Amino acid sequence: PAGLRFYAPPKPLPAGRAGDVIWSRPASAQAALTGASRNLTVLYRSNDVSGRAIAVSGLVSIPKGRAPKGGWPVISWSHGTTGIADVCAPSRDSAASPVRAYVEYVHPVLNAWLKAGYAIVRTDFEGLGTPGTHPYLIGRSEARGAIDIVRAARRLDPSVGRTWVSAGHSQGGQAALFAAAEGPSRAPELRLKGVASFAPASHILDQVNAAKAFTTPSPLSGLGALFIGAIAGTGKVNPADVLTPAALALFPQIETKCAPQLSAP
Repeated sequence: PAGLRFYAPPKPLPAGRAGDVIWSRPASAQAALTGASRNLTVLYRSNDVSGRAIAVSGLVSIPKGRAPKGGWPVISWSHGTTGIADVCAPSRDSAASPVRAYVEYVHPVLNAWLKAGYAIVRTDFEGLGTPGTHPYLIGRSEARGAIDIVRAARRLDPSVGRTWVSAGHSQGGQAALFAAAEGPSRAPELRLKGVASFAPASHILDQVNAAKAFTTPSPLSGLGALFIGAIAGTGKVNPADVLTPAALALFPQIETKCAPQLSAP
């Protein structure tokens, strides 16, 4: 489908397995990696944080040249915090994207990995770009998106191999750790070789408790709002019980704005 209709999956989802491709199309110029021979935006089947079948979006980039015996090894890249609004999905990157700087800073590294002979896959994560709330920093949900896009890449392109590495930065660093922990059991047909986790979000409870010492707004206020929004999406927290009236009035902005705007004065 053209435009944003790409991100609206069929109802009901076609029967199938995690990692099945629903549809794909060429990636936008901004989302594409220049070192790839082929860049695709893909909508693929996965599972939400409760285990229900959902559609997740992401990107698949294939190296230039001839694949080695056994196919291109894969790096599944999990992105850092962009927000939880659909407009913040990395696969929606465009010239007008509010999160271009939060997505494209890693392109030189990803292009270097392509040149070294790795296929690169990049999940948007559950609910980011697609229907539903993005479960920000809920590791099991992130892991499912990062694992299943490796399967999707293999079904899209027969030159993609079974060997993969889980990698990511910040929020994605946490996601990469969860994907590495759950990869062997969720996708036993794949061969996980390792994990590269850059500055992963960690010690979340300690950080929540430490945040109570803040008495004035800061850029961390935006991240805190995203975290509360994710937990509220599970039905386990009522934002009105944990936010001041001033913060509660601003809280709906997490559904329309991205991390750079939410963290601004």
